[in-house]
Amino acid sequence: MGIVDFQSALIAGGFTIVGVLAGAFISHRFALIKMAYDTRIIANEKLRDAFNNELAILQRKSINDVETCDLLEGAFIKHQIAVNDFMAHLHGSEASRFYDAWIRYYGYYEEGEKEDTEFFAKYFHHNDPEGRNKAISNIQSVLAFAVPPSVKPWYMFWRK
Repeated sequence: MGIVDFQSALIAGGFTIVGVLAGAFISHRFALIKMAYDTRIIANEKLRDAFNNELAILQRKSINDVETCDLLEGAFIKHQIAVNDFMAHLHGSEASRFYDAWIRYYGYYEEGEKEDTEFFAKYFHHNDPEGRNKAISNIQSVLAFAVPPSVKPWYMFWRK
């Protein structure tokens, strides 16, 4: 006995439904991956934007040590907000390394001792002759985490 028209319609319809469901699932997964990449790129830009003014001012040669401390203390809240937003996009060891770089920038961090308090006086000339350069270095180590996420080759076809 052969397959009748009704049975072949049911088989074709079944494959169509399975294909639609598989396509919907794959599209959904790709949309989630694209959203994760795009939100990380936006978070990177926001973190860099938060530090851009202060980094540019510090890189001038004419700024002195008092201005360095005042500049960093005045921008601390803006930086903290950007860091809090950025931390939501980090996971595991990357989050702990970023937090350590953040503490090195604004807090007190030495071997075996990490203090989460605002301490910009370490950049003052009397505490460290290279304070301004260390501030620049510490800001750049924080910003090193704000690089674009690695893009898989298939993702390039997904973007518009």
